[in-house]
Amino acid sequence: MRPRNKVFLFLSLLFFPVFSFGQIIITEIMYDLPGSDAGREWIEVSNTTGSSVSLSLWKLFENGTNHNLVLHQGNENLPSGGSAIISDNPAKFLSDHPGFNGAIFDSSFSLSNTGETLAIRNDELEDIDSVSYLSDSGAAGDGESLALFGENWLAAAPSPGNFSEGSDKEAAPNPNESASSSGGNTSGETVNFPKGSIKTSIIGEKNILSGADVFFEAGSLGVKGEPLENARHLWNFGDGTILEGEKVLHNYIYPGEYAVFLEVSSENFTATDKLYVSVLPSNLSISSAEVLFIKLKNDSAKEINLSRWILKAGGKFFIIPENTYIRPNGEITFPGERTLLNGSLEPVNLLYPNGRVAYSFNQKTGAFSSGPSNQASSINFETSPSRAVKLPGVDIRGEIVAQASSAFSSSPSNLEDDPDFLTDEAPAQAKRGGLSKWIILLVSLILLSSFGLLYIQKDAKVEGFTIIE
Repeated sequence: MRPRNKVFLFLSLLFFPVFSFGQIIITEIMYDLPGSDAGREWIEVSNTTGSSVSLSLWKLFENGTNHNLVLHQGNENLPSGGSAIISDNPAKFLSDHPGFNGAIFDSSFSLSNTGETLAIRNDELEDIDSVSYLSDSGAAGDGESLALFGENWLAAAPSPGNFSEGSDKEAAPNPNESASSSGGNTSGETVNFPKGSIKTSIIGEKNILSGADVFFEAGSLGVKGEPLENARHLWNFGDGTILEGEKVLHNYIYPGEYAVFLEVSSENFTATDKLYVSVLPSNLSISSAEVLFIKLKNDSAKEINLSRWILKAGGKFFIIPENTYIRPNGEITFPGERTLLNGSLEPVNLLYPNGRVAYSFNQKTGAFSSGPSNQASSINFETSPSRAVKLPGVDIRGEIVAQASSAFSSSPSNLEDDPDFLTDEAPAQAKRGGLSKWIILLVSLILLSSFGLLYIQKDAKVEGFTIIE
């Protein structure tokens, strides 16, 4: 029987699919034990179907990873109405529960003490049951576990292997409580928890260049498939950068393979997604620049997205349109009639979308150089960068201004007329502008002094005469 002296706490959890159809379900979670948790965490799963089910090829999905289930004790075929334990360390589990003789599966995981989403998946990696738990709802380091009672989850003394469908789970006495308190009656509130789940996916390029700004966006849906609003989006880019927002801007300083991890939370629901990206060296160059065209070459082995990159020649700029790609080891030619750029006006520069020079080409002297990409930095739309570079259609403070007709059109732009657009020539221009102001001021003072001197001399001559009427 369930001890009457238990204080049952409400737990914010979600479950799917509906239990009445019969399935393998998660029925107990021991996520935060007193003292050290290492190797002592475990999960109970139970078979509510009418026949045995083999768990040998099933997975435990936790922290974005599918964990294998390796049989340690008992039978891999879970009988109808039976339960099994998935343990991080079976030896430590048996040390804590020496009388347990049911099935134990060894797996490698570490449950979060603050809460996360768990799922049991079949051999086709389909979610059969999913549970999300939060630490502020009970069983947080007090010796209790979270257990399924009917259709409700409550905090109670751990009782691995004792789940019974359709009735309350029998909870073993809590060893942390004194026997004298066993006669007390305490009631707790139980609430049916919301069912369903939210979903999210990362939208972004998989092959990107070091030093180049890249947008990453979350495609998140609510329980009913509606666009998810007012949710928290937390990004981990795998290079030590953490950003927050539904759409963020980031660049990688060094080439390599990185995992982008996204966690979305809304009320009691959470969802995660992971995207692996390849950061390539900036092997993009200007292979030829003539009066009628400018030609770019991709010396890397992967396709490169040139969206919002910039060509500059003769003080004018051309913003490369969205969804412009260059094939591996390929070349593309931008005709002057489209860019209105004269490639013979050196130097011809290829700029990152943030305005930094990626490559500079001078055909007359044969000189060329690659701009430093290791000075790139990450930008969260909710913060201001240290060196703002304003491009048409992009509000650097956070919002993307949807102006496709002007923001990334195939027409040239003289961005030097925009005082907010910073280039490498800006310091020299500022210096020349400052010198001109001083010259104008000096000339004005000389002219003013000259007029003043003439006026004084005129007054002196008048005083030397006597006026006779």
